Amino acid sequence: MQQLGRTAVGLPEVRAVIEQGSFSFLPLDLDQLDEFAALSSIKDPFDRLIVAAARRVGCALITRDESLAEAGLVRVVWS
Repeated sequence: MQQLGRTAVGLPEVRAVIEQGSFSFLPLDLDQLDEFAALSSIKDPFDRLIVAAARRVGCALITRDESLAEAGLVRVVWS
């Protein structure tokens, strides 16, 4: 994460939160892939996959990516 220069949160911080059980991992399923295909306005395939997953499970997206927040496709908690 820090290698990309996008955030000051590093692997140790992410690992600590995951170990607390605050987050769970989602499997990639066909509903998410259908949503992925419908979100053609998002050019970056990884961003599109993340937004598709958040929309399908009805959760907010934690991101600092202003373009995703401005798109209004998913509720953004941190931008």
